[in-house]
Amino acid sequence: MQPVPLQDFASRWIRYREGEGRLQKTTVERDWSLLRGQILPALGQKALVQLTAEDVRNFYAGLCQELNRRTGIPQLHTARRAGAVLHKMLGDAVSLGVLSSNPAHHIPLAKPAETSSRQYSIEEITALVRGTRDDFKPFVPVSMLTGARFGEARELRWHDVDLERGFVYVRRQRPTHEPTVVRAPKRGITREVEMMDLARKV
Repeated sequence: MQPVPLQDFASRWIRYREGEGRLQKTTVERDWSLLRGQILPALGQKALVQLTAEDVRNFYAGLCQELNRRTGIPQLHTARRAGAVLHKMLGDAVSLGVLSSNPAHHIPLAKPAETSSRQYSIEEITALVRGTRDDFKPFVPVSMLTGARFGEARELRWHDVDLERGFVYVRRQRPTHEPTVVRAPKRGITREVEMMDLARKV
């Protein structure tokens, strides 16, 4: 039997994830985007059963060194998410009996503390707002200064903002793919988000 390329298994895996029905559509779409954008261009042609820990380590190391074209800093957050998707997919391959072990199992992902957390300057935010289509413009500074997802930023109200303590309370979201639906935030948990210093000045 011909070895199955990783890209063929990835397509079946995404359909499997959709069929589970436990994930939001946006989560599956994000996983597929990371597969197409980062994982498959590097590893897609390789036979799944021939994938080694060294292959995964080299792929992940290269991804961590890629620079954001706008900021010029490593995209560690994207690398971490892509690494997590690859780890999950290979783990499911083990559960389904396609692999005997997960080659990504002992490959450490970038720690959250290692990702860039620097505050954007007013100039950077202004440049990004100017390059955004008009109906999205109000949400760009809100998302950048509070960390809220786009669907969450759309549903923020003044009573969700505590300027005195410097917190924003994310209580609702309006999913991008379901613009008429308002639901609880991801995982159904209200988040208390500390505002960046610039947010209080906006």
